[in-house]
Amino acid sequence: MKTIHTETDPHTGLRREVQTDGRGVREVTSSNAATTQQTLDHLQRLRSDESYAKEGIREGWHHAASVPAEVWLQWKNEGFDIFTAHPSEIIKRLRAREYEKLRATSGRI
Repeated sequence: MKTIHTETDPHTGLRREVQTDGRGVREVTSSNAATTQQTLDHLQRLRSDESYAKEGIREGWHHAASVPAEVWLQWKNEGFDIFTAHPSEIIKRLRAREYEKLRATSGRI
């Protein structure tokens, strides 16, 4: 396969390549683990900051979680699309122990 186009989103770390073998074209999307780790580290800091959640609630918002592009891509490959899923399905997934690192709060979501 020969790569004919590459683009990387600097915010999400997602990399999109368009490849060809001379007979057809395919698109390959990959993620950047370093960007994901930065997001997880940031979320850990937010979970540890009790004032962050209190201030948000006082101001009328509550940052519950963030889903890094790498996790979104994994979920999409598993057949779970966060952009079309019902909110209750997203919350259920975010409440799962294996995804607790995605939460910005130590409280219940």
